[in-house]
Amino acid sequence: FNLLSPSYFNFLKIYIIGSILFFIIGVLEDFFDISNLKKLILQFIVASFIWLQGLRLEYINFPFIKNLNLFDTYPIISLLITVFWIVGIVNAFNWLDGLDGLACGSSIIFCSGYFLFFISTGNLSDLMIIGIFITSSFGFLIHNFYPAKIFMGDSGSYLVGSIIAFFSIRSEILISSQNPNYVSFLAQFIILFLPIFDMTLVILIRILKGKSPFNADRHHLHHRLIDLGLSHKNTVLFFYFMNIISCVIGTNFMNLQI
Repeated sequence: FNLLSPSYFNFLKIYIIGSILFFIIGVLEDFFDISNLKKLILQFIVASFIWLQGLRLEYINFPFIKNLNLFDTYPIISLLITVFWIVGIVNAFNWLDGLDGLACGSSIIFCSGYFLFFISTGNLSDLMIIGIFITSSFGFLIHNFYPAKIFMGDSGSYLVGSIIAFFSIRSEILISSQNPNYVSFLAQFIILFLPIFDMTLVILIRILKGKSPFNADRHHLHHRLIDLGLSHKNTVLFFYFMNIISCVIGTNFMNLQI
């Protein structure tokens, strides 16, 4: 892909517009504290818009169902999977931003994994975009790491989460186009295992306790580690270490498929 080619320019446009829209939702939450329902509706609308613009999961490949074209055969399934994935990752990063430097540092680790993957594909345009994001995130992390002098807020975590979601879908598009036997999306779950697992666990605990999944509490993994006696900084560093492991495994799995 050439950065100035019409095909890649469309992806670049989606990255920019989509991340800005999610950032605006976060700004509304930061300043006006909109309800969870309104926030979710806005997120689903933006994610649906992104799907309509072409950043979508079109192929799902299973061990016994090879190269199933969702967009041509079952477009509604393609829409649902893409939208729920984007909204899920955005909120997972929003919830991960519970300790100084945790969400920002984790995003650098995940994007570094995607950076290595894009090197293997030879997509210089993708490398340029993700490289800009990584270097700018490092600049933010310097002031966001414990004890933080600046904070992400919902606007920042939504921005970071949306960009991670877009890169994960982008990598899936590249893999599926080059290898029709790829077992789709397993690598993405491996890479983003910790934020996905944390979000899923917290939702299940809150539901089992009869509470709203969006009620704030201390059931997150990072809060549990601090309650067990681990320091703030060591908890963040532990998360970094676990994210590096999952990222190495996931990106190696992706590279085996291309």
